[in-house]
Amino acid sequence: MIKTNNFIKKGKKAIQDDLRREFVLASKDPDFVKLCARLKSKDEILMKYTSKLETSVLELKNCAKCKGLNYCSNEVNGHVYYPVNKGDFIEFIYKPCKHYKKEVTTNQTKFFETPRILMNASLSELFNEKERNNIIKYIKNFLKQKINNEQVKGLYLSGSFGSGKSYILSALLNELSNKGFTTANVYYPSLLKRLKASFNDYNYDEVIDEIMKTDILLLDDIG
Repeated sequence: MIKTNNFIKKGKKAIQDDLRREFVLASKDPDFVKLCARLKSKDEILMKYTSKLETSVLELKNCAKCKGLNYCSNEVNGHVYYPVNKGDFIEFIYKPCKHYKKEVTTNQTKFFETPRILMNASLSELFNEKERNNIIKYIKNFLKQKINNEQVKGLYLSGSFGSGKSYILSALLNELSNKGFTTANVYYPSLLKRLKASFNDYNYDEVIDEIMKTDILLLDDIG
């Protein structure tokens, strides 16, 4: 029994030594050290979570250079894997970033089968693209007129596949939503399927009303 206890003690010591070694190596990263200092916890506790803390550091670095949700490279889009001091242990949560918070609180666009990248489309990401100067100028003018409640004609954007038509108009729609307009972003082929299906359950009018009761409607990919 004594030999067994000694073996267990040696095993625990070896584990502790490995944990401390990994923690010391990770501490060579200044950002890792800053994060640990922010937690105000003992090294004996922190070193149990070295790997997870390194993940947090990596995701925080991603956030520091991130331009928006479309560029998020973290495991959970718009969130960072963040440690919280719980006294005798560290809890990790997915903390929403500033871009995610802004998107949730401002964009009230209704989306119908819209790809995620279009849901997060932003005009600010387009303004520096010189090759789009003409269309951006037109989009800015349209936006200005709508905000000033001026009479303005609808937009029809055509072009080759993959040229960015959907992204540009979705970005405009999201911006108008942020300004208080009610908007709907509809992927037209899916809308037709939905309308066809609605004939069977007698809610055709509900589908139409849901779309039409908006200030601005975007029909994407009408063919």
